[in-house]
Amino acid sequence: MFDRIEKGLWWDRAWTLVEGCTKVSPACRNCWAERDAWRKSHQKNEKISRRYEDLLDENGHWTGRIRLMENFDIPCLIKKIRRPTVFAIWNDLFHENVPRLYIEHALIVMALLKKHVFLVLTKRIDRAKKILDTPAPNIWFGVTAENQEQANRRIPTLMQIRAAKRFVSIEPMLGPVILEKWLADRKLDWVILGGETGKNARPMHPGWARKVRDDCQAAGVPFFFKQWGEWLPDRQLFNHPQGPGGKLMLTLEHNSPKAIATRQKLQITTICHHGFTTTFAHVGKKAAGALLDGREWREVPE
Repeated sequence: MFDRIEKGLWWDRAWTLVEGCTKVSPACRNCWAERDAWRKSHQKNEKISRRYEDLLDENGHWTGRIRLMENFDIPCLIKKIRRPTVFAIWNDLFHENVPRLYIEHALIVMALLKKHVFLVLTKRIDRAKKILDTPAPNIWFGVTAENQEQANRRIPTLMQIRAAKRFVSIEPMLGPVILEKWLADRKLDWVILGGETGKNARPMHPGWARKVRDDCQAAGVPFFFKQWGEWLPDRQLFNHPQGPGGKLMLTLEHNSPKAIATRQKLQITTICHHGFTTTFAHVGKKAAGALLDGREWREVPE
């Protein structure tokens, strides 16, 4: 299980059961799946581009239409199973335009493939609760909680689903999220956290990430820090092994974040948290990396 964890991924394979979506909360503003669909819709290979017909408008935004992929055989095609494969279900299976029978069929297929683990992440947990109550042991259920408002709205309903493992994805993290009451007594089994990537990505304050990590550590709940995203905060900037892209071989002692960013022609921004202002430089996802306080956090449930 989790064979790609060294690459910073919390799944082994992706399984796209539906294409298309509708934006429902702040996390959706710069939707990566929408960007990916727009890119693929312009492929010269018609077999690929036709897959996205009518799913996007002329500006590249979701139309709300859904395409059912009906590719239930994907997990069955794995040969020589040595250990469980962790499948992440791509796009929201519980979108209001996905027929209930299709969802039930997908869940039955997952339940029958007991050698694998399926991570079902949704922003539509209310609909998920209406369709199922106790999923199979190899189906782990999670919700996206990009800020406290969405955590308060979605996590209580997730708690009502008697899943073998329940997890929360705070990605992209757009504000402080306090999880203590759901971490108590290990009600949550896993927390995944990461900054936003792609065009127009919003920065993530290190204090937000540290609070979640510290609370997970105190509760004994696995914590997975996926990435900073496109922006790197000043202290991480100076603690970076080589500086983003190997360019910023500088020290905090003699350089301000603004001065460095200006010399390197990097975009900068600031966030005020608890009365203190933190400066961020737009260095890109790869350069920003996934070190939080000097180390990787890639914990997963047993």
